[in-house]
Amino acid sequence: MAKRFQFRLEPVLKHRSRVEEDRLLEFAHEQGRVVEQQRYLNNLAEEKHFEQDEIIRIHDEHGDFTSMLECHRYINTLNLRSAYGRVELSRWEMAMEKRREALLEARKKKRAVELLKEHQQEDHRKAMESEEAKYLDELAIKKFRAPEHD
Repeated sequence: MAKRFQFRLEPVLKHRSRVEEDRLLEFAHEQGRVVEQQRYLNNLAEEKHFEQDEIIRIHDEHGDFTSMLECHRYINTLNLRSAYGRVELSRWEMAMEKRREALLEARKKKRAVELLKEHQQEDHRKAMESEEAKYLDELAIKKFRAPEHD
């Protein structure tokens, strides 16, 4: 009867899989923060363009100077928010990169154990095939010798 393959390092493989999943979740969280910050910066840029168009409209219509001044002040505020947002984005991108490196390292460690398992499975398969071939050879020899005893 063929022996069932048992990988002695299966608990290690399961642990490394869980670590990889944890690193993936951490990376996804950081990536989400980066995407959200990029979206925020894009919204600020759109608001700035809207306000610049508003200044042009006010100027073309010979509008109130106070309204133009308010638009300029708001654009300055948007510029400050944008500068701060870019600093935050840079910080979060660095954090995301660290998480990505940790994820790649976890995947590498898991893959090493997976390769070991695959090699052991292949060795086990070959051993079982060899054992089966030996058994079949013995049966053939017994069958071939059986008529001699009659």
